[in-house]
Amino acid sequence: MDNGDEDEDDDDDQERGGYGCEDDDGGKEEGETYEDAEKASAKETGTCVAVSVPHRAWARAGLETNAILALLRQNPHLRTLKLGGEMMSMVRDLRFLILDAVPASIEHLELWDWKPASRKKEEYLSQCGYPTYQHPDLLPTLPCLTKLVIGRGSIEDDAALVRILGRCPNLETLCLHDLGYMQSFSYRSIAATIRGFCKKLTGLHLINCAVPSQNDLCLLLDACHESGGLKDFGFPCPPELKSFVFAEKAARALLKHSGTLENVRLDGCSSFSSELVQELLCSAPRLRRFDSISRFRFSQMDVVLDAKDVVRSLSGEGVEGEEKGWVCLGLESFKCRIGGVPRPDVLTRTNGRPFTGPLHTTSTSAESLQIQQQIYTQLSRLTDLRELILGHHEVNLNYVMFLDEMDTEGEYYDFDNPSQDIQGGYQYECLDMRLQSGMERLNALKALRRVEVEAMAVGFFEEPEQKWVEENWKKLDWNWRDGFWSDLGYADYY
Repeated sequence: MDNGDEDEDDDDDQERGGYGCEDDDGGKEEGETYEDAEKASAKETGTCVAVSVPHRAWARAGLETNAILALLRQNPHLRTLKLGGEMMSMVRDLRFLILDAVPASIEHLELWDWKPASRKKEEYLSQCGYPTYQHPDLLPTLPCLTKLVIGRGSIEDDAALVRILGRCPNLETLCLHDLGYMQSFSYRSIAATIRGFCKKLTGLHLINCAVPSQNDLCLLLDACHESGGLKDFGFPCPPELKSFVFAEKAARALLKHSGTLENVRLDGCSSFSSELVQELLCSAPRLRRFDSISRFRFSQMDVVLDAKDVVRSLSGEGVEGEEKGWVCLGLESFKCRIGGVPRPDVLTRTNGRPFTGPLHTTSTSAESLQIQQQIYTQLSRLTDLRELILGHHEVNLNYVMFLDEMDTEGEYYDFDNPSQDIQGGYQYECLDMRLQSGMERLNALKALRRVEVEAMAVGFFEEPEQKWVEENWKKLDWNWRDGFWSDLGYADYY
């Protein structure tokens, strides 16, 4: 390495990372440097350590590794450990050296900024005398580890991840966060390890992970199914995938878990068809959350549940002719568009342009009323419902050419191809949400804390409806938030 590269990091050398130890009483000691960690007498009651190494001169890698190893040795009762920064970009031997020193008491492990070291960095570190790593024949297990989070970067070499997973017989939750693109063979390795070693895995979260294909997603889902079935699954589809990954084959793989599923999040997975959404709702009795509305529709289309599929199941014509309505009667959160509702009362868009489709021009008011009342009846059975989100309006103007839905006739467009419609930002073929359309059937939803019908052709905000809401949904609170997904590292929906 030339001296110029090292000089560029001189300023960074003046900075020092820190760690915090949280004891059983909630106290916290902060501000010690990594060098101090070798000398410190850490409390054996420490339960939490967070270590982040800023990017700095590579020559410090060995020193920092020794300090971190000392820190781990001095805290044999750690329950939570978060590692991040430069250390996760080190050569493989350094990563393994640190990961293999994780104490057996760990319950929650997070590894951030996992990026392979460049060849130049590996060559330089090999000359700096950093600690050497001897591969043990048998690594001790991490019997207490129940939650593993790996975030940011890309794992071109999945060996370290597989090495950790193979030590986690009691792992319950795996979160892969912003990992970028991985080759299919990496997913095969991860799936095989889950199948062989992680028999208790019940939560899989692929947050902004560019899964290459449906087959790779199916491998993970099938591996988890063989281990007993998932309770929690989240796959907010990255915009670059254009949702093709979660088409019918992958959706069918998820439906195998319907007997155990409790929480499902499918932002932007518009290839997950209405029929399969309905099948999930009709076959997942333990489901508590079904959240499929995208936070940003400039690049992600929403899953849409078609009214005809809801009505068909209520009439006994559901999947395989057996289902009669949704079985997830304990549902607490329903974030999903319901489309395909005849609306002969809506004849023009928000800018005055007329509709020409049959749901607006040839359908009758009686037909519309009948369908809406059946959907209201279905929703009214969800008496534990706390969130009912049928329309969520959030527009990033940088991606819609600084136009809102009024300027674009209620439609958003692809930034790279403005002539191609993405999806209606404004819903017209939706529930009317007026008392005269049958909304009063929802008076059984006494647990509701939040309702959103934004960017929809509704009468919900008119005076009679608002008075009815005040009388029947007394727990509504716009400041209320369900923190289930955000606690797992998802972007806040609100």
